Amino acid sequence: GFTKLDSLLVAQPLKLLGETSSLGFADCGGHPLEAAIEATQKLWRSTPFEWGAGDCLMSCADYGLLVCGRDAGARWRGTYGSEEEAAVILERDGGAVAALHDGFTGIGWRMVDDIARVRRGDVVATEIHGRVFGGIWLGTRMLMRMERGAMEALVRPCAGWRFIPAVADVPPSSGATRHLLPTEDVGRSEERASFVR
Repeated sequence: GFTKLDSLLVAQPLKLLGETSSLGFADCGGHPLEAAIEATQKLWRSTPFEWGAGDCLMSCADYGLLVCGRDAGARWRGTYGSEEEAAVILERDGGAVAALHDGFTGIGWRMVDDIARVRRGDVVATEIHGRVFGGIWLGTRMLMRMERGAMEALVRPCAGWRFIPAVADVPPSSGATRHLLPTEDVGRSEERASFVR
């Protein structure tokens, strides 16, 4: 089952963010993604690391839940509680990068094709001494959740995923502008929403 922290995030993600806008995010510089980053930084720094609930995979999934309301970690929640159990699941799923990829693309996030183009708010993976860690790209550093706590590190991501809200994800009252953006498919565009100050 869910831990107390998981239950709080799933049942009441907006209460973690304080007063909410029509998108469900606190007003943080006028951009909902910034509110999610700020809330995640506070949460990771104020709660302990816990395998299966507050480790790097589930913490990234919790961040995704705050950003888009969908759970990239739904298939793993409550299925492991130790490093050994996590290793079995990750091995079964092809490794941490594959697990992050399946989880985030499964809820509509897009893989960043050119890793040099990751941007603030993207979920990223990096390899350190043969181990892969997930986290959030802060622009020049990666916010990671490790057994010794949350930390920001100057690392080179090896993979990244970005949430680009479709127009259907954004209520008309949100203040977002709607426009056509090219997709990865040549010659095809789709309507996307962007947030402007």
